[in-house]
Amino acid sequence: MRQALTHSPATPRAGFASMAMHMALLGLSALLLALAFPRPGWGWLAHVALVPAVILALRSTDSRRLFWASYLVGAVWWLLMVRWLMVVTVGGYIGLSLFYGLYWAVGLMLIRGLDRRYGRFPMTLAVPMVWVSLEMIRGHAPWGGFGWFVLGQTQAPFDVTTRAPWLIQCADLFGELTVSFVVAASSGLVVDLLTRSWWTRSRGGRSRFSYTLRWSITLWLLMVGGAAWYGGWRAGQAQTNEAAAAPLSLRIAVVQTNVPQDNKNSPRLETDQAMWDQLESLTHAAAALWPAPDLIVWPETMVPAPINSEAQRDFAADALYWQSVTAQDLQAREDAQHVAAVAQQLGVTLEQLPDHLARWMSWRASMRDRVSELARQVGTPLLIGSGTYLPAPNDGPAQSYNSVYLFDANGVPRRQHYDKIHRVPFGEYLPGIDSWPWLKDLFLRYLSPYESDYSLTPGDRSFAVFELPLSLASAPPAPDGGKARLATPICFEDAIPRATRWMVYAADGEKRTDVLVNLTNDGWYTGWDQQPQHVQLAVLRCVELRVPMARSVNSGISGFIDAHGRVGPLVIVDGQAHSVSGVVAAEVVVDPRRTLFGRCGEAPMWALVIVTGSCVLVGVIMPRRRTQSLVESSG
Repeated sequence: MRQALTHSPATPRAGFASMAMHMALLGLSALLLALAFPRPGWGWLAHVALVPAVILALRSTDSRRLFWASYLVGAVWWLLMVRWLMVVTVGGYIGLSLFYGLYWAVGLMLIRGLDRRYGRFPMTLAVPMVWVSLEMIRGHAPWGGFGWFVLGQTQAPFDVTTRAPWLIQCADLFGELTVSFVVAASSGLVVDLLTRSWWTRSRGGRSRFSYTLRWSITLWLLMVGGAAWYGGWRAGQAQTNEAAAAPLSLRIAVVQTNVPQDNKNSPRLETDQAMWDQLESLTHAAAALWPAPDLIVWPETMVPAPINSEAQRDFAADALYWQSVTAQDLQAREDAQHVAAVAQQLGVTLEQLPDHLARWMSWRASMRDRVSELARQVGTPLLIGSGTYLPAPNDGPAQSYNSVYLFDANGVPRRQHYDKIHRVPFGEYLPGIDSWPWLKDLFLRYLSPYESDYSLTPGDRSFAVFELPLSLASAPPAPDGGKARLATPICFEDAIPRATRWMVYAADGEKRTDVLVNLTNDGWYTGWDQQPQHVQLAVLRCVELRVPMARSVNSGISGFIDAHGRVGPLVIVDGQAHSVSGVVAAEVVVDPRRTLFGRCGEAPMWALVIVTGSCVLVGVIMPRRRTQSLVESSG
């Protein structure tokens, strides 16, 4: 088999022509890559997952067949891997999968082009250059990109770990794509070993080991060896820090609710009360932990009603209005049929509806006071996920935000709060069609599980840094007057490297945040795959920036990640980390180190995109004979 794959400039290439062979090799790569992600999460498979597809790219005898076969397999792969998106948006799920399937086709065609034009271009270098460049572009376009299923994420843990994983430590250099580059290089090396001649004839007639393979093996050893040394060094720092005097820390308790998404999509007074009762019970349980926590965190949007003062006044006004309405008034309305449907949905008669809505709106109007009272009862600051609702002014629509608020131990809310900036396309807004009302209406009617417009307003480019007193467990004075600085990425914001970097590092490269607190609602998603994948992304954010993270997630997985990417403790009930409710607390240790990624951001990876594009462009413009001679003359 290897003899059929290898070639030298003087020997013809064995080729694959049949569609069956195309689909078999592409399907094998798709299977290996799928198994590398949770579940089961066999990350070691990622090091060889691209091998069958790349061999096909080099040996396919039909470029068109290669393109369309790889696009079909890529699109199906995405449809299977992001199937958990269906419950949020069928249209977005299908559109995303069909679009990102193109990356498979384009990537393999670019690798094929580099091989055709340069001849002896080492796949150990070509594969990571192309694959990582496309991952970089995919993380930004379209509509802010979709950074899930990056090759390097397969190396991050998603269960409780005791040791710092060594390979992902290099993510603090150029981001998570640094890990992708090393992993993709392993596939490239295997391809070189299978497709290149191992021995060549010198001018004197002697056989010598292939120059191309020497380059490939040397490059791979430098990359993997460098990553191993760097990872061991960083892991050693973790052990050194633990052996030294206890550093500055903050004890945080995270609450994991288990609220069905239906309770939020179709709220009632009864479901709102049940949500609040669960929050109240879990908060008391968290406050009772020993040692006592310095902060208790709730998941994203788990407060049953918006708590900003404008929304509370609006609810109070609605309560007064419904107190004055009679059943006869409802029957006389133009939309009486719709009102009757609402009454039926809420499980009350038309005569009971005004009193029911008055009690419900009055209950919602008291939500801010309920949170304040709970904070006073437990004597602990509460960091909570809540909606923010601004009623419609005379000249514009109402605005809804996804927000985080901090209540101190006396129940006083901080004036500053954070509104989510990076919204989820199709999940929190409809990209490209928001300005077309008729198209938006069609989408909501036929491609969305929700009848009403669920779009959120993005926050402005400022964000809140919440400050809390640090526990001084060591002799050195606390920085910033003894305050721990917290930033709160909401939902998938912790899946976006540039978003969390901007929260942690100022424009001058200085660290302005000590701890990330991720408030998430993963109760949207069914199955067992999305939640551990989300943990892997969060792990890489911690390593990239060298900051610990606390995660409070509705339905799970909730818990802690340290600045070296170690996971745990987690909320685990009866052996399960998700689809359960519970609390867990941990000492979150502040890491004073700054990282190259924090200072430089994604600039080095954009440079890689430019270099890769330049290589492709030169190969297209210059004659094939000339580009091959550029490589061969360097030997």
